[in-house]
Amino acid sequence: MPVQTSFEARLEACVSAMLREEYPFTHNTIINDVARVTASYSASEIVARKKACKKGVRPLQFMELPAEIRNRIHEYTVSYCNEYHFDSSTKDDEIAFTKWSDGHAALQPPITKVSRQLRSETLEMFYATNRFVLALGHISRIELVQGNFRASKWLRAVGTVNAAYMKDFTIRYKSRQLPVSIEEVLAKTGLSLVAGIAKLESRR
Repeated sequence: MPVQTSFEARLEACVSAMLREEYPFTHNTIINDVARVTASYSASEIVARKKACKKGVRPLQFMELPAEIRNRIHEYTVSYCNEYHFDSSTKDDEIAFTKWSDGHAALQPPITKVSRQLRSETLEMFYATNRFVLALGHISRIELVQGNFRASKWLRAVGTVNAAYMKDFTIRYKSRQLPVSIEEVLAKTGLSLVAGIAKLESRR
């Protein structure tokens, strides 16, 4: 077996093991696919760059990778969870983003904040490829009129542009906690940003 092929196999195994440890919620097919593509491209590149470094040539930078390779990596980093939650039933911001045990916080992932270019490459992907679940808490009439309740403020922070990227959005609510119908809440507040795509789940 050629040395480079052996090196590529070892590299794929290392990448796969690292991804499984860091992102245990991700399907094995995704991890294997990312590891295989990364190893296939990187193995020969590492060997070539190692030789080049001896000649004084600088190593390859991440942003110099082909766009299709970067996109595969981006897909993994922004959609490894696939389901994100925001719980507006609590006034504690930390709990609001971490209370759910079956999902992750509905916060933009760190890679979207590295640079303007990476943000432009990953933010749309983050909102378009994941499922978002919003749990509404109690909303008073004053909060409804002012649009000043936590879920509405969160969606306004997400923004019109990012909300337009979303394809899978679920709102969980209890009718007895709302001063009006859920349809009116959607129409009169920042939740109108997702009114066209939101799936409604009434809970007792």
